[in-house]
Amino acid sequence: KRMLEHFDISDVRPVFTPSPADIYTQVAEAVFRDDDDNKLTSDFDYRGAIGCLQHLSNTTRPDITAATRFLSTYVSNYRNVHIRFVKRILKYLELTRDLGLRYNQDGGSDLIGSCSSLHSEQILHMLNAYTDASWADNYHDGTSNSGICIMLGNCLIHWKANKQRIIANSTMESEYMAMSTCIECVKEIRNILLEILAIGRNTVPIENSNSDGIDNIRKATVVYGDNL
Repeated sequence: KRMLEHFDISDVRPVFTPSPADIYTQVAEAVFRDDDDNKLTSDFDYRGAIGCLQHLSNTTRPDITAATRFLSTYVSNYRNVHIRFVKRILKYLELTRDLGLRYNQDGGSDLIGSCSSLHSEQILHMLNAYTDASWADNYHDGTSNSGICIMLGNCLIHWKANKQRIIANSTMESEYMAMSTCIECVKEIRNILLEILAIGRNTVPIENSNSDGIDNIRKATVVYGDNL
């Protein structure tokens, strides 16, 4: 609310998505055109707005992460077109200011009660992940974009939107890169969960433990993609 008041977008027409589907195309076309969008004629605090949006996207609003990540790459060379899309995100937040992440101890989650009462296999069974990729969306360098979400039960515990560092030659390659990034995050979260379980039960370190099968986990984490 303070952010919206600071950037003064209260009297504008609301929008229902943080960015249009063709934001990459629109930005690329505007940069190469000789028109008003290719010039900077506004004193809008672009860097300040990006900083606020990054804070939101990293804490409670994963729905703006992809658009914010893309626009943050232009903080040192932004134009009117970039300011217009940042204001669009702010308009979207004005309409959806009551949205956020919700974590319930019971009722709305598979994680009922204390994790210490569950077996390690049960905890890892609740962990699953989703990945997606958009191939060659970044027209200035030909790279693709990845998006991942990791769930523990019904709770979203990790999300990420990033530009892939390697140029993918096909949609299949971009999907594999997105999955690879996701799997690295899943491995780290699995290790954290197993450490928490071991500490919570006052057991010996995981690598030397023989209790409850913590040192012999065979349950894989399912990673969902959007291709065959």
